Amino acid sequence: MNKLLKIFVVLLITVTFLTAAVAVAFPVNMASASPSPANPLIIKVASAQTDPKILDKTANLNKILQMIDTAAKEGAKLIVFTECALTGYIFNSLDEAKPVAETVPGPSTEKLIAKCKELKVYVVVGLIEVDKDKYYNCAVLVGPEGLVGKYRKTHLPFLGVDKFVNPGDLGLNVFKTEIGNIGVLICYDSFFHEPIRVLALKGADIIALPTNWSVVVSWWPKYLIPAHAIQNRVYMVTCNRAGEERGDVWLGHSQIVDGMASAILAETSDKEEIIYATIDVLKARDKKRPTGDIFEKRRPELYDLICEPTITNLKKTISDLTKTSEGLKTDIASWQSTASTNLYGGLVGGLIIGLIVGIAGCWYYYRGKQKAVMPTK
Repeated sequence: MNKLLKIFVVLLITVTFLTAAVAVAFPVNMASASPSPANPLIIKVASAQTDPKILDKTANLNKILQMIDTAAKEGAKLIVFTECALTGYIFNSLDEAKPVAETVPGPSTEKLIAKCKELKVYVVVGLIEVDKDKYYNCAVLVGPEGLVGKYRKTHLPFLGVDKFVNPGDLGLNVFKTEIGNIGVLICYDSFFHEPIRVLALKGADIIALPTNWSVVVSWWPKYLIPAHAIQNRVYMVTCNRAGEERGDVWLGHSQIVDGMASAILAETSDKEEIIYATIDVLKARDKKRPTGDIFEKRRPELYDLICEPTITNLKKTISDLTKTSEGLKTDIASWQSTASTNLYGGLVGGLIIGLIVGIAGCWYYYRGKQKAVMPTK
């Protein structure tokens, strides 16, 4: 009996060792694994296309909260809303927009956080942010853990509130969450290839894009967004607007795009509605195509021209240098004035001291001469 037990133990150890060796030699590539219900990174995402009412932040926020409820009931874990969803977009001046701007975190984001904690979802919502004396076109990413992050629009067209706000200064960031790595851009940012590529290089699985596309740019969702997704092998969830605002008619056609399958998974009409798609987030981490890994095939040493400053940036740099130069001139002039005053004071003081010493010397010399000629008694 002991011999049989020993043989069984030896066989068990041998099988365990062989299983471990096979696992090490042939690891499972999770990025290309078949979808499985147990895979926590297979999620449903949503784009909630609304018709925000300008200056009516209360009504807009209530609509957003209602649509979060609806999308969460459908199983969505990420819900993206439009650019300036809280405030509207076509403002005539910064002063007009100031009453609906708020800090981040602030009153609206606190309500979004409460809703996300309740439903265990993530949302991206556009708003106008005020930070001290500066204003930004901003999008917040909120989740069950609270405020995950915020993004300030980097590229500003001469349209709507973008005519009056400050350019974004937070950089291009990817936020790590339990449902994947999420990058955020806003509308006109997606006209440029570079920010999307940077987010992809930083590991973004999903790029959320709140937008305000009017009917005159129907080519934007038709061509640009699918191209960006395919070139970078990422998922893109765009959310545009419905309706119209102060003469601007919005295109609609929000999308969920799969860059790996080269497919538009869902697309809205031009009405208020929510669209859904189920995505395998891990697939976005596999950058291989039949032609090779798209990132390894890059030649960044040839792209230096892309990184050269624009004329506008050069003008700003020159302006900053001029201001610095003027400041230095003022400092130098002040130093020269102080030095001149000190030098003049030093010379006058030196002359007075010299004069006193000279008089004293002469007096001692004269007294000495008198003692020398005085007759001895």
